[in-house]
Amino acid sequence: MKKYVKIGLALLLLSALFVGCAPAEEEVNPNGYTLVIGVDGILDVEVDTPTQSGGVRHADNTPFRRGELVWLEQLDELSSLRGVSVKALDEEGRVVYHFSVAEDATREEIQELLVGSWLIPPAEKV
Repeated sequence: MKKYVKIGLALLLLSALFVGCAPAEEEVNPNGYTLVIGVDGILDVEVDTPTQSGGVRHADNTPFRRGELVWLEQLDELSSLRGVSVKALDEEGRVVYHFSVAEDATREEIQELLVGSWLIPPAEKV
């Protein structure tokens, strides 16, 4: 009986160690736009707005895979896309995808640009 208790405890300990090691299910950002990576081999995503700029890269410098989701927190509504430039670059720094909106774009123009883009609107605003 002690043998089974020890085995059970060992399994319980191992399962506790591996909690959270499985990749989380990706989901669309409820508070901002989500970029869906459209091709394999994207290393960097650059986001420039009229007030800030930044980028996203995997911590281990591995490229993104097609279908991965990147949350763009600073882009939280349709009007926040005015003056925005989103670029996806490959490992050689070549622009593979580019999405941009003029600062004076109308709501209708922005909605047209979003059709066929890699961007998904905030989940709660769909």
